[in-house]
Amino acid sequence: MSQGEPFNLTRLVSFAFIWGGAAVFLAAAMHRARAARRALKDAAGPA
Repeated sequence: MSQGEPFNLTRLVSFAFIWGGAAVFLAAAMHRARAARRALKDAAGPA
């Protein structure tokens, strides 16, 4: 890596799991936000 550390398979798998987890967290947050907006819009009734 940047400091001469080896980037072996274990580090690659760890890297993938960390970024995969971040992607899942982001997708869930976006889904919750969209659902909350939809609920507010539905609660307001027809415009």
